[in-house]
Amino acid sequence: MKKILVVEDEDSFRTLLDRIMRRAGWQPSFAVNGEAATKLLEKETFDCVVTDWNMPKMDGGQLVRWIRKNPKVQRMPVLMLTVRTKPEEEVQGFECGADDYLCKPYSPKELTARVARLVGAPV
Repeated sequence: MKKILVVEDEDSFRTLLDRIMRRAGWQPSFAVNGEAATKLLEKETFDCVVTDWNMPKMDGGQLVRWIRKNPKVQRMPVLMLTVRTKPEEEVQGFECGADDYLCKPYSPKELTARVARLVGAPV
């Protein structure tokens, strides 16, 4: 079973992402911001990180840069899932080190397909 770390500060999105991940047969864990995510990443192993961009304490861009600099997790795939829809914002996400970028609102099927591609799982 693939373990996915979801970093999202809004309860409603966490609830939705929990359902989507479990329906796909994955085991989601949650952090409410990038700072909380770094603590989980230091203790546990995950197959992928799905992170929002706009969060308090440490945003998604800062989290992705932290992941890419940390030898223990730097090769972990990261999907940014955000309301930032401008092309230059998407480029910023890739410049931070994200492997994929998906804008909210999103289709659960598209999210599942993108995460499956990142973790090497069937859709």
